[in-house]
Amino acid sequence: FPDVDAAIDARYEDFLEQLGPVGDGDLFDDQGVTGMHAIERILFLKTTPASVIALESSLPGYKAAAWPASESEAAEFKNLLAARLVGDTAKLAAQWKPQRIDVAGAFSGLIALMNEQREKVNKAASEEEESRYARRTMADIRDNLAGTRKIYQLFRPWLASKQGGDAIDQDVTSAFGALDAAYGAVNGDAIPEPPASWSSESPSAADLQTPFGQLYTAVHQNVDPNRPGSVVDGMNRAAIALGFPGAVDE
Repeated sequence: FPDVDAAIDARYEDFLEQLGPVGDGDLFDDQGVTGMHAIERILFLKTTPASVIALESSLPGYKAAAWPASESEAAEFKNLLAARLVGDTAKLAAQWKPQRIDVAGAFSGLIALMNEQREKVNKAASEEEESRYARRTMADIRDNLAGTRKIYQLFRPWLASKQGGDAIDQDVTSAFGALDAAYGAVNGDAIPEPPASWSSESPSAADLQTPFGQLYTAVHQNVDPNRPGSVVDGMNRAAIALGFPGAVDE
């Protein structure tokens, strides 16, 4: 749904890239920077990490987040910015009425969702994580996994009817279990704080033993499309067995 996806879920930097140096001077209206991240940026201002603010303040067009300071700003926040999100999500829901569901596209979407777990963990180390204001990225990737596992169940009987399907299914479900165990080892809704010395290119052995390092390793191992037995590898093979074109590999 490209017509509403950006308005609902684009990050602050994505909007500023489009708006340029002029930015968005009105935090509370329904134009410019909108959606879930715009609202969270305001609501969770007092608990947003200083490192996130430092990163965003370097962007052309940046405007510091603030709570409504007057009745008119509060009315804007409610009746424009928040109402825009309600309207856009209602529009998306109304459009979800396909005459014929694209089953191959749906399965490909599941693979992409699992592949994105790696990106979400990577971005946590660069202050660009999914939920950088409310600090709920860990809850988000847990929900991604739970939803993918639930929908994958619908494909299992079909996959079992294909040659080699049982072995593929075993790999996929095993990798799901490994991810579930890794996510369950983290307390709370936030991704563990990366160590100050963290390097995604060459993390040290000591950093890999931290809670963040252990999560990073588990996610990378279990979604790597080039690692036999990972979720993405297994689901790519399942897609081929089911006759779906293409595979997610990046």
